Amino acid sequence: MTAETYNPMRGTVSQSGTVPCGGYQAVFKTAEYLPEHEGDMEGKGKRQFPSVRFNWEISDGEHKGKLVNTETSTANSVKSRQYTVISWLLGRQPTAEYDLSACVGKKYLVTVGNKPNKNWVEVTQAMLSPNQS
Repeated sequence: MTAETYNPMRGTVSQSGTVPCGGYQAVFKTAEYLPEHEGDMEGKGKRQFPSVRFNWEISDGEHKGKLVNTETSTANSVKSRQYTVISWLLGRQPTAEYDLSACVGKKYLVTVGNKPNKNWVEVTQAMLSPNQS
């Protein structure tokens, strides 16, 4: 690329992930435990630490049926990302004990955005759709 061929005022953006960035109606499906993983011979697919993946299925529009998710560490303190995601699902801060099974099947307004420093998208925010508690 040279100054003659590159125009910063015009271009295309490569969209990665299952859906474009934006807001969607989605149904919460599950939270799954992902154990640490060594990866293949080249180290691809390696997961150094266990994590939790929270999954939603888009329920309306052009991308209906596609899955979107976010991954967190297994740390579950008030400063952790997992605590934040659990708060989204419950619609409040969790108490000492919580059960997400009541959230399965509920509709949420989710925001999908680029994952920082990665080449994919993730759920960056979720809140219960109106008229659900």
